[in-house]
Amino acid sequence: PGAPYDLIVMNPPYLGRRKMPAELREYLQCAYPAAAGDLCVAFLVRALELLKDDGGLSWIGIDHWRTLRQYERFRSGDGQGWGGF
Repeated sequence: PGAPYDLIVMNPPYLGRRKMPAELREYLQCAYPAAAGDLCVAFLVRALELLKDDGGLSWIGIDHWRTLRQYERFRSGDGQGWGGF
């Protein structure tokens, strides 16, 4: 954990905020506020944190992550060193 990885391949869970247990919602709001709307986004952000600067990320995903509002900060990067997809 915390070590930089060259490649991450994953199938993240898709769980919207409304269906999350309260503890998970609170954790995501504190740890990943820009990704708190969907558990998948939090997984993507964490994966990007664990990648080397020139690392690669591949995931099985839904195609509408590019347009859904809860992914907007993730797509834009939000100044946190991730995003801009």
